[in-house]
Order: sequence, then C-alpha cells, then structure tokens
Amino acid sequence: MGKRGPKSGYTHMSCPNHECTFYGVTGEGNVVSNGTYRIQSGIVRKFICKECGRTFNSRTGTIMQGLHTPSNKVEECISFLDIGLGIRATGRLTDVSKGTVKRWSDRRNRL
Repeated sequence: MGKRGPKSGYTHMSCPNHECTFYGVTGEGNVVSNGTYRIQSGIVRKFICKECGRTFNSRTGTIMQGLHTPSNKVEECISFLDIGLGIRATGRLTDVSKGTVKRWSDRRNRL
C-alpha cells in the first residue's frame, strides 16, 4: 500500500495525450487502471491518466485500436503480407475482403 491507497502497478504505461505533461513518460504513477471490458478475442484493460484525465485502453496506439476483429486474424493477415503474399491472396486465405486487408496494411504502415 502506498501513502494513500495502493501503488500504481502500471508503470510501463504512458499517457497518449500529446498535450499532457506526462505524454510518453513511464514510471511516474500517473496512469491507473480504470476497469476492463470484454471483446470477442479476450479482455481489454482501460486506463486513465491522473494528470490530464484522458482515458485510453491497452490497444491505444497499436494496429488493433478501434478494431472489433479478433487480434489473431489481423496478425495472421499481417504475417502473410510480411512474407510477400499479395493483398488478394491474403484475403482469400484468411477469408477477409481485400479492402479490409488493404486497410489493415495501411494502418500498419502508418504506425
């Protein structure tokens, strides 16, 4: 227990808000857990920055941010693209439309 309650166990997390004074800084104890929610492929943990009040989750800043697709399907598509398979062939193998595979590929390249 800390001085006023339990210590933060999320020292590896940093605030994703560019305007926060703790943006990108880890280990300051400003990020605390704010619950969880269940998705098809598992559980996502929610966080809140005590400095700026911004809420975010464990998928923020990753290719999975905002997606409702199971992470293993996205990872499978990305791995096929990484080994040189084309967008259409990847879509056929994973049963995903070529437009979706293209969006995931573009999203990966932006990060």
